[in-house]
Amino acid sequence: MKRFTIIAVIFFLFILGVCMQPKAGFSSLDIAQKVKVHTLSSGLKVLFYPYQRERVATVKLCVKVGSSYEWDEVAGITHLIEHMIFKGTENKKPEDIAGAVETRGGYINAYTSYDYTCYYVSGPIEVFETALDVLSESVFHPIFDPEELLKEKEVIIEEMKMRFDNPYVVLFEELMKKSYTKYPYRRPIIGFENTVRSVSRDDLFYFVNHFYTPENMVLVIVGDLPFEKVLNLCEKYFSNLP
Repeated sequence: MKRFTIIAVIFFLFILGVCMQPKAGFSSLDIAQKVKVHTLSSGLKVLFYPYQRERVATVKLCVKVGSSYEWDEVAGITHLIEHMIFKGTENKKPEDIAGAVETRGGYINAYTSYDYTCYYVSGPIEVFETALDVLSESVFHPIFDPEELLKEKEVIIEEMKMRFDNPYVVLFEELMKKSYTKYPYRRPIIGFENTVRSVSRDDLFYFVNHFYTPENMVLVIVGDLPFEKVLNLCEKYFSNLP
């Protein structure tokens, strides 16, 4: 978990590098030294950077699981789960999840890598509490609606076909395949058509119940916010988790 925390700190540096122009004498070390770390009562670790140059915020929930954690029979399940997380819960419809963020001027998205999966919201400072609400509800209470699951499988299969139009993607995946012949990094993150089609709703729940636990996550927050408020709201939305 320590290594995962270090990776999460690197996310800070990446986010800030995109959002701001460095001043003279301003280094990544300066940023890292200002990062505050706190573990919530649920076991979820919070990393916070008080970015005060703009009235904006980014909230990113990172799970220590990526395609390298999959077994061959369900290759692509991590990416499929990423597609399904924002597709509704018992309390929120898919349009409510995106709508709550977008009506406040925010942006919601997610991505999967070999080693981790991240869900994030960015936008004006007013979107901060909504981001916590949406991420805690979506990530910890997905219903994996069967109809939505079928739709997303088709979306992903189309993505697979589109990959072959990009020579850089083809080259990279071939390089990984040749370099990691005995390791899961040899497989494309997106999986294969036959394995994605065969993944069941029960497989999704099994995978999520195993990996999507507070102790296996890091909540990364950057924004112009008082740390005490950040912790209070994080406890509000991430304390009573399944």
